[in-house]
Amino acid sequence: MQLSSSQLSYLYSSLLQVPSVRPDARKSTQFRPLFAQINVLPLTYGSSCIKWDDTHVVVGIKAEIIDALDLQTLDEYKKGGKISINIP
Repeated sequence: MQLSSSQLSYLYSSLLQVPSVRPDARKSTQFRPLFAQINVLPLTYGSSCIKWDDTHVVVGIKAEIIDALDLQTLDEYKKGGKISINIP
């Protein structure tokens, strides 16, 4: 995320105040609450959910080992494998 010069100026001036105050009124030593949970998705080898204010992130890892001869092209075989990423 890139901030404009006026946003940066506002941020710097608020943090340089004594005592410093963030734009959301938190002290410089206060953190936003963070919630983390693991193994939230079924049928994965690992998954997690992170919630931080209005930001929610869910990540799941799934892998399978296949015979290299089952790869669809010779190029995939030469590279040693294939990685697919699915984002719904």
